[in-house]
Amino acid sequence: MNDGAIPWDGLVTGGVLLAGGAAIWRIGWLSARDRLRRNSWAGIRTATTMGSEEAWLAAQRAGAKWTSAAGVVALLGGAGTVTGSLLGPSEPFLVGAVGVAMLAVLPLALVGVLRGVGAARRGGG
Repeated sequence: MNDGAIPWDGLVTGGVLLAGGAAIWRIGWLSARDRLRRNSWAGIRTATTMGSEEAWLAAQRAGAKWTSAAGVVALLGGAGTVTGSLLGPSEPFLVGAVGVAMLAVLPLALVGVLRGVGAARRGGG
């Protein structure tokens, strides 16, 4: 950091990515262990997956590794953003770190949802 100012924008953005990544990773971790019960907040929640406990568990299991991977990518993006902010790189670097993280998180999450819904339809009763 060159001028001694606190880079609040990068720190806040990185902090949000870190918190969101941790939450997403935890959801994947719980899902892989059949510990995420049907709820209205977290998990793969569609009409198909919410239809029965078997469908819910099948969907969460099938999407767990993709969900966890999305969380790890968000954590890495958040860590890079916070570190970059503290080291004082340019704004394009920070925008790039956040952009790359989000461009990787979204497809991973989408694959998890598609795999989960497919599993729920096949074996979820």
